[in-house]
Amino acid sequence: MTRLPDGHGGPTGRVLGHGFLTPAIRRDVADLNRRFLTLALEPALARDTRFALPDEVRPTLQTAGESLLERVAACPFTLFQVSLAHGALGGPGPGVEDTRRPLVDAATSGRAQSFSHVAVFLAWRLADSEPLALRLVLGLSAGDELLLNQTRSSDLPRLACAPQLIRPRWVRHPRYWRLLVRAAAAGADATLQRVHCAGICMVVADLWGQEGRSMGRSGSAKR
Repeated sequence: MTRLPDGHGGPTGRVLGHGFLTPAIRRDVADLNRRFLTLALEPALARDTRFALPDEVRPTLQTAGESLLERVAACPFTLFQVSLAHGALGGPGPGVEDTRRPLVDAATSGRAQSFSHVAVFLAWRLADSEPLALRLVLGLSAGDELLLNQTRSSDLPRLACAPQLIRPRWVRHPRYWRLLVRAAAAGADATLQRVHCAGICMVVADLWGQEGRSMGRSGSAKR
């Protein structure tokens, strides 16, 4: 399993210094983030919890031009989470939908499902080739990494169809979203990079919290 690095050579410096976050990974993450924002701003998906955005930034993003959306999307981490239940995912078969989702037209539903497939494929690829990027870019746990390493390519559609697979990141932290959108709009790269550093720290904190809870449950079960 991949351990998160500590100290001055830790995750923030290595991510922003392009240590393990290659140009190809940054391209794919930015592309997924842009697709996520497009779906989140789709009127037909306004009540879909997979693509929720804080109310404070939605109006700004809805009226934003393409260049602003591209800058918001160009983060060294995803603006959404892929939730594999820490490797315990035993989800239903393909085609089973979360019953809480609103009904949408076939074209929009197909784009949302395609997004899930691409997100799962990226996670699967990173688990094999860049596990540290998997942890810091997608915020997936050691259990998730193990699950992906044990998953055959033919089983990826099953994972992509699992209910609640996609979740927005930091909906309860609208201040971070405001900072991100404001920095992207200002066009100052140094400011945007500082906001990205803060985001990486939040990803790591979330990941450590998740794995700490997982270890606590495991210890309780053994006792």
